[in-house]
Amino acid sequence: MNLFQALLDGIIIGTIFNAGIFYLMRLMPRGILHMLPPRFRAGAPAQPRAEIARFYKLYLPQLAFLAFVMAVNGVRVYRGMQVGFWDLFWHGYIVALFMNFGDAFLLDLLEIHTNRAFYADAFGIEEERLRAGNFFRKVTFREHFLLWPLIICPIIGCLFAIVVGSLI
Repeated sequence: MNLFQALLDGIIIGTIFNAGIFYLMRLMPRGILHMLPPRFRAGAPAQPRAEIARFYKLYLPQLAFLAFVMAVNGVRVYRGMQVGFWDLFWHGYIVALFMNFGDAFLLDLLEIHTNRAFYADAFGIEEERLRAGNFFRKVTFREHFLLWPLIICPIIGCLFAIVVGSLI
């Protein structure tokens, strides 16, 4: 595994991922409402299916673009090299961790906390629910320190290893 390249890819892909999510959060802040736990959605006006569909029409192409970029770059980096599944897995896992921790700190804590009046107004809930301490305990910790490192990052690492391994 090329550790320097994995770290560099993590920084670049993580930046692109988080910039895209930031753009979507600002463009349609209610788009992320369905992703929040029920405690944060309680009392908010119901989200119409059309609103959720419109969010995913912008979100899923971003994910597909990132997957394509990761695969092309992985093939570029490892073409002609003798690398195994685990080398490729850890490369993909590191990139996913950068996406995850950027999302946790830049978007969940910094963006939502510093602009909580904007998001509370958009969600139709009281601003106090979006305080950083509440958000960290109820959303960020579970999602970004348990779910992502233990489930999502390994899935991304496996997919990266399988796709790049089959293409090199």
